[in-house]
Amino acid sequence: MEDLPKETTFEGTYQRTGVVSDHALFAFAWVDAGFGADWAEDEPFPNMHSHEHDQLMVQIRGEQEMVVGDEQISLRAGEVLYIPSRVLHGGRPVGDEPTFLIEAFAPIRTDYLYIAEHQLSVGAPERLSDGSRVDTKSKREAMSQVLSDSGLPSLR
Repeated sequence: MEDLPKETTFEGTYQRTGVVSDHALFAFAWVDAGFGADWAEDEPFPNMHSHEHDQLMVQIRGEQEMVVGDEQISLRAGEVLYIPSRVLHGGRPVGDEPTFLIEAFAPIRTDYLYIAEHQLSVGAPERLSDGSRVDTKSKREAMSQVLSDSGLPSLR
């Protein structure tokens, strides 16, 4: 995973890459503890946003302070958070430890397909503009190929 190409944003404090399956996009994000450190006290979550996709966040390492709708949530390593479509949300790391999280978006977030460009350029299935597959290759075959090409363990 560490060897996959990553997008770096927010002055180097946020990196992500992704893979895409038949019906979802998976983003892997590394967030430095300094992400959001310069945000004003009176506006602690200027990154609040919503989108048309259901989102599932799996916090692998570190902790995040999240706002989902009207609820403030601490998301710790090993915890999972579901964010329904069209619900305003945002967050930032807590403490001095960098965070690592996995996010799943369904249906496919076509505006994020670029983070899976490495997958799409190594023989993974061709996609239509809505992110759906053109061919009939199974998800398992496509993901196995991506993992193999990336030097990651294969699917079981």
